[in-house]
Amino acid sequence: MQRKTMHVSRKTKLIVLFTFISLTGGYNLYLIARSFLTKQTTILSINAIKTPEHVLRSSDEVLKRNAIIMEKELQSIQQFKLYMDSLAHSPTGKNLFDSINTARPGLMDSILIIENIYLSHKLNSK
Repeated sequence: MQRKTMHVSRKTKLIVLFTFISLTGGYNLYLIARSFLTKQTTILSINAIKTPEHVLRSSDEVLKRNAIIMEKELQSIQQFKLYMDSLAHSPTGKNLFDSINTARPGLMDSILIIENIYLSHKLNSK
């Protein structure tokens, strides 16, 4: 900060400081005078804070709730995995399987990871 203001004279720095103090002090005086002169009884309003629903739950409850959603999704993922396996093993679907793997190189790995996460979560929750 000092390097950036080295070229500014002391007199200019004092003028800027005085202007800043005058403006902020004037605004504070305005707010104080307005609070005494205003006829409103409530200047501040109090509103309830909306807490996210996961804050009030334990981590186990959140994981169980997510697992229910994940179980439905896992079924569709497993259906897709079976479809991809059938494509890979059929002579006519091999080209489609290869094109999907080329377009999405980590897709089958991701499906295996999701299945492993679900199964490990299911074992840990028992």
